[in-house]
Amino acid sequence: MAGTEQLDELQQLSADASRLRGDALFPELARLIARALNTAEALISEVIDAEHVRTVAVFAHGASEANYEYELAGTPCKEVIEGKTVHYESGLAERFPHTSQGYEGYFGVPLTGSDGRVLGQLCVYDASRLGLAPR
Repeated sequence: MAGTEQLDELQQLSADASRLRGDALFPELARLIARALNTAEALISEVIDAEHVRTVAVFAHGASEANYEYELAGTPCKEVIEGKTVHYESGLAERFPHTSQGYEGYFGVPLTGSDGRVLGQLCVYDASRLGLAPR
């Protein structure tokens, strides 16, 4: 996706997300983010403890899916929950062979509270390369 097209998608995402409320917020936000970043899957999760998260929204291959809990060990999500923004354009399967499930690209950002504490994460992943424009 070209840089200006991606920026247009992100601006549209912002406009659409600003209208969301209640139970529809996280599932629709995951869908909008997957669409804006042109990825097959997106998830939003909350921290249970330092080693586990619980999804609050999962969007995969065109539809919302059931939420689940998972361990962070051996996943790129562990770095995100530690407060880092993580982008693997490719090579995810080589870096995380036990948890990547055939995915190639990954991008994750921590979701933080006003006190700076990481409350969860938002991430997208895809079976192909995940190049992102600087914007």
